[in-house]
Amino acid sequence: MEYNEPFGWAEDASYVDADPDTAVEGAVIPAAAIEYTQREIVNNILKNQLSPSNGDLYQLTKAQQIDRVNWAIDTGSANHIIIDLDPEPNTPLVQGLKAWILVKATNTGATDVVCNGVTKALLTQGLTQLASGVIVANGIAIIVYDGTQWQLMLGTAATGGPAGPQGPAGADGDAGPQGEQGPAGPQGPAGPRGPAGPAGSPASLVVGGGNVGGWAFCQWSNTPGYIYFAASGDWNHAWSNINTDYWYHYGTWELTSNWNGAVYYNYTPQIGLCQRIA
Repeated sequence: MEYNEPFGWAEDASYVDADPDTAVEGAVIPAAAIEYTQREIVNNILKNQLSPSNGDLYQLTKAQQIDRVNWAIDTGSANHIIIDLDPEPNTPLVQGLKAWILVKATNTGATDVVCNGVTKALLTQGLTQLASGVIVANGIAIIVYDGTQWQLMLGTAATGGPAGPQGPAGADGDAGPQGEQGPAGPQGPAGPRGPAGPAGSPASLVVGGGNVGGWAFCQWSNTPGYIYFAASGDWNHAWSNINTDYWYHYGTWELTSNWNGAVYYNYTPQIGLCQRIA
């Protein structure tokens, strides 16, 4: 629709009211100014599937809500969308043209759109080919023409956005169990020699002599109540039986027998240290 200026006036002239007091002639309204405006509004109402009525003066507003002129039902196949907008858009297609499409078939990859006979590619907003399953059958896709190709503003299947920034590190967890003990390390060097100990007590061991308190090496005897004792203090000489009532044996001898109340022991080797006590 064009602008229809007052009848007989210059192109694009404005309308003015008549003013008899100032002798201003009022603008004459041509029929087109009234008819075309009404038809433009009525056509918008009709294309949005409404029935024009003088009883509803909000039909133009309701038509904007419905926006049926941008609605289309796909009649194509997978990866090839076919739509026919009503009214038919101008060709070549104009930037900003948009369409809400009820998709017929799920795409399996790169997809194009045939809009009222004009075929253009359908890309993502990153200008890449569609991945499989981005639009699905019976879903609604919103597309906008950018002057070269259609861009998918909203697919019928949710797609993941870019990864967000990495979050802050979490708090340290509890300490784990103690590990197994490792092998022993090599032996360290010997420490310095310690100081000399205190002097020992005077010697008190007296060997031989046969006196009370004297010490002698002895051997167990097969004679009840006796132990062997080197008669000459020399193990190479004969042994003599010594009554055990006079001698006390130090150390541990193995009990071998008990004859007539006397205890006999066996020690290996069969040599012991004895002290005379009486």
